[in-house]
Amino acid sequence: MEQQVKKLEKGQAEIKITVPALEMTPFVELAVSQISQAVKFEGFRPGKATYEVIKQKLGEPEIWQQAAENAIAKTYALAVKEIALKDEKFLVVDRPTIKIEKLTPNEDLIFTATVALLPEVKLGDYQKLKVKRQEVTIAKDKAEKILTDLQKARGKEKLVLRPAQVGDKVVVDFDLMQNKVLVEHGSEKNYPIHLGEGKFLPQFEENILGLTAGQVKEFTVKFPENYWQKILAGKDGDFKVTIKDVFEIELPKLDDEFAKSFGQFDSLADLTKKIGENLLAEAKDKEEQRLEQESLEALIKQASFSEIPEALLNNETHKMVHEITDNLTQQGLNFADYLKHLKKSEKEFELELSPQALQRVKTVLVLRALQTALKIEITPDEINKEVEEAKRAYANNPELLKHLETEEYRGYLAGILGNRQVVKWLKDNLIQ
Repeated sequence: MEQQVKKLEKGQAEIKITVPALEMTPFVELAVSQISQAVKFEGFRPGKATYEVIKQKLGEPEIWQQAAENAIAKTYALAVKEIALKDEKFLVVDRPTIKIEKLTPNEDLIFTATVALLPEVKLGDYQKLKVKRQEVTIAKDKAEKILTDLQKARGKEKLVLRPAQVGDKVVVDFDLMQNKVLVEHGSEKNYPIHLGEGKFLPQFEENILGLTAGQVKEFTVKFPENYWQKILAGKDGDFKVTIKDVFEIELPKLDDEFAKSFGQFDSLADLTKKIGENLLAEAKDKEEQRLEQESLEALIKQASFSEIPEALLNNETHKMVHEITDNLTQQGLNFADYLKHLKKSEKEFELELSPQALQRVKTVLVLRALQTALKIEITPDEINKEVEEAKRAYANNPELLKHLETEEYRGYLAGILGNRQVVKWLKDNLIQ
């Protein structure tokens, strides 16, 4: 087998591989066995038909086409391995595009494999980068708001016949029109609104204050310029509202008994303290995430990259689309409907994700480059420890347990552990 490498633009390379006719013999023999197993030949048991019998019935090119597929699968992998031994920067990151240049029975097989290569990264003087830690504080009103939310969650609804006032829950039917035409999704039945919480349009709430059950009111509201429905943003909408019910919310008193109702606090002071601790822990976690993100962004900004292959960007974009689709599914939503709501095609949506996909690819590349620069190596024992922990966590999932034993999963773990150590180094050395 011979191979020739030619670097292409856009982070690609072309490998031209020649498999001499004599070296094709085992691949042809394998092809004969495969075809004789798959096709029924009269007078022969499965797998026993000879080259001549298959040639007579299906034609010799059929045998050599299968032989070529066998040869390509084996020789491509060997060629990439040999090239990488000579050039450590030659790292393929995607499936190849194969093109057969010559396929003639009893002659050399020649094919080309176009591959995407892992981009080269120069980190620059990364050790001089500094990221400043910010002081983490919690505003007093945050804890108070959570207490108020807990109080509201424990509130009891009481149907009243008086006019609606701030603090009430009002159940309404409404139709939303523009130019006397019902807006898409603009009709709601038994829609609950908590007056004063500001979760609905302020002008809408103002117009139903003082109304009682059974009253109907028509009014016009101007929608905010940044309203999520583009057809309504910055425009007037005409509402027709019917008040169905008005509920007064009876709130429990914020005292020690209220705190004890949660089963783990002795006093309101204990509950308030725990809320503060939780808020502080959450704020600290957010600050750690910010520091990590800012450190990586600083690394990326200083680093230089060779041309990044389109295959890497496309793969990352598709991964992001899958993540968004899964997230929508968990919320009971449909990706196609989501695109319709955005008034975008899938291609347009993917195009908008491209800058973020590029940043994610660069993040992976700088993490890998920094791991190499810092000479961080993940030992088999470290990986084994993670595998054993995963096995304990998924002991009742036989299919997943099989996956945990694969080299693919071990490679994934090695990447995770490596990134973890790199991020630790960043926090230990770049953050002030």
